[in-house]
Amino acid sequence: MSYFLERRELGVINIGGPGTITVDGQCYEIGHRDALYVGKGAKEVVFASIDSGKTCEVLLQLRPGPYLLSHQKK
Repeated sequence: MSYFLERRELGVINIGGPGTITVDGQCYEIGHRDALYVGKGAKEVVFASIDSGKTCEVLLQLRPGPYLLSHQKK
């Protein structure tokens, strides 16, 4: 395995302040209680807070990814 999400998919739920998640160069803004699905095969995932006073805090759910699906914000 050469990168972390090569055979896995990732679910992200923001439980903190506003932030961004950049997946392979595509930036997604996430607010409180927003969710992002990161599909299998993503090579780079970067988390950042927008407001230093309200840190973006996320819950992560990782599982084997049998299918190749596109990233989705909910």
